[in-house]
Amino acid sequence: MSYMADNKAESDFTVRLENAVNAIKKGEGWRREYIQLKEQMDAQYEAGKNDGIEQGIKQGKEDGINLTLDVLNLLNSGEKDFDKIAKACNTSVETVKEIAHKTNRE
Repeated sequence: MSYMADNKAESDFTVRLENAVNAIKKGEGWRREYIQLKEQMDAQYEAGKNDGIEQGIKQGKEDGINLTLDVLNLLNSGEKDFDKIAKACNTSVETVKEIAHKTNRE
């Protein structure tokens, strides 16, 4: 407490503490390096997130197209039981009905 009051390092501990504080004060470069590293990491995170979103959208579209084609193939082959189509296509009956409705194959 006396070190904080008069700012004089007298004990071994306060001398080491003062030396450590002074070393940090002299070495300002670590702050810039930290900020630059954080900015780089943030940019990489955003780029990765955007790539993931883009890939997810692309995959979702492909999956939707493939599902629609599978449902239409079964409907065109004469299958009218939406439950069977849903099971064969690994989807819900509601999805099969929606595809059938949107393609006028109800």
